Amino acid sequence: MTVRRATAVAGVTLVALLALLALPAGAAATIEGGCAATATSTSGGTVDLTTSTVWHLRMSDRISVTGGAPFEQTEGKASAYLLGIPIPLASGRSDGERAVQWGTYEAAALAFFGRVFVITGSTSGPFHTCAGQVQVVIDDANPFLTAAGGAGVAFTLVGLFLALWGLRRPAGVGSRLDGLVGLGFLGAGISLVLLQTSTPGGEIFATPAFAASVPGPLQVTLEPAVLVQGAALTLLVILVMPFPSDLFNSTLEANYAEVRGWFTRLPIARVLLPKSTAAPVPGAAAARRIGWSHPLAVTAFVLASGLLYALLDPALGLHARSLVTYLGIVASLVAVTLVAALPRRSMQIALTGDRGRLRAIPGTLAIAAACVLISRVAGFLPGYLYGLILGYEFVRSLEGRDDARATAAGAWWMLGLALVSWFALGAVRTPGIEPSLPAAIAESVFASFVVGGIGGIVFGLVPLRFLGGETLFRWRRVTWAGLYALGVFAFLWIILDPVNGFVGAPEPGGFLTAVALFVGFGLASALFWAYFRFRRRPPSATPPAAAPPAV
Repeated sequence: MTVRRATAVAGVTLVALLALLALPAGAAATIEGGCAATATSTSGGTVDLTTSTVWHLRMSDRISVTGGAPFEQTEGKASAYLLGIPIPLASGRSDGERAVQWGTYEAAALAFFGRVFVITGSTSGPFHTCAGQVQVVIDDANPFLTAAGGAGVAFTLVGLFLALWGLRRPAGVGSRLDGLVGLGFLGAGISLVLLQTSTPGGEIFATPAFAASVPGPLQVTLEPAVLVQGAALTLLVILVMPFPSDLFNSTLEANYAEVRGWFTRLPIARVLLPKSTAAPVPGAAAARRIGWSHPLAVTAFVLASGLLYALLDPALGLHARSLVTYLGIVASLVAVTLVAALPRRSMQIALTGDRGRLRAIPGTLAIAAACVLISRVAGFLPGYLYGLILGYEFVRSLEGRDDARATAAGAWWMLGLALVSWFALGAVRTPGIEPSLPAAIAESVFASFVVGGIGGIVFGLVPLRFLGGETLFRWRRVTWAGLYALGVFAFLWIILDPVNGFVGAPEPGGFLTAVALFVGFGLASALFWAYFRFRRRPPSATPPAAAPPAV
């Protein structure tokens, strides 16, 4: 089996594993059906499972469970759930009993599988059914010596290796596959380690509102009406978007010098806009602007951008939950922008030997302010997050096909990061992991990756002159349409959260705002063109012919 084929097989296996990770092992809840159960361990005595949701054990314990029902039960079973997979513990049938006692078991045998897992039990009879579950924590078990904990460490190391291997040539199709599989193993491994090192029933740390507003794989709707409407809207956007974009681009190119003059009259715009109207001269080292490339300037810009985007959370304040949200958003801004820029940097090194210089893009502050303002006015969480705030600045620019290929590769990496983070988000929401501080940080990071990655596609691939989407659109429209369709559909289905506003819900603020953005963009493009087309000019006036700089 070749290395590439082995990677593909590993990728398929990983998708199945991530699907299992996204499935909850069973919600922490009391026993249903009017039944009762008690559990006994040699170290902790008797625990009432009718009201207790967490059962703490030690490896030296011998355990047993006794249950009772108001009506006769004829059969029952008990299983331990790990990674969404049931491991049978006991089962049996009777002629009809109201009380049952499961056999005595060694807690050390359960500790082989994991430190934290869920035990479920159910009984049924001709007139009545009972069901319940409890989270089990074996306090003195080493989480890294269990099957689940060891698998988590192994997945993390394998994922890190594959991700770094894929980043050797991030513009290549095979490398993208390696990187995507690596990101998936990282997400699965981190989720497993967090689950096995958590302590359910301990100190609760509430999930920040921003992270909680991003639905996981089990929280999105699969209703056919919603999926069909999302697909129809995606198709409409793909078909309609090129026209206003082309209208805007052609108008801007014909009147760039005048349009730039409008903004340079504003003091802050002089800082955000390039210093000259001409494109950098190939081979001219002076084309690089040192100020926004200084490490301190880049760091300060990332921290400031994270603080601005943290305002998406209406509950932002001076407390730990807001700090977790802020850290997650900062991590997303760095990861998403670097992932999108790495293919271009790799191609630059291969073609020109220029390693480039990491640079902040100050104009994105205006985009961030607009995203936050629109989201807060519409009352929309998680809101609009355009994560592409950094980029590499090169002495020489890529030309034509190479430029478009770099843009497409960066978009695929962003989609991969968002997809893997989405499954990992479902994994860290497994019962027993959400209340802990490490889990809350991981959830905030994964949620920010989802929002930032999808937002980078939806906003970054708009085919406007100063965005990468325009180069990709002109090079290969089919590739642009495929990437943009995936991003738009994910935006409609996940970020807008159809369950809370897509179809017929009482608060459709996010969906209506998104529609208004697309409609507003088309209207603004038309008005932009109409201003220059129908305004009165002096007879001697001629339109400026300067072209906008390449970004």
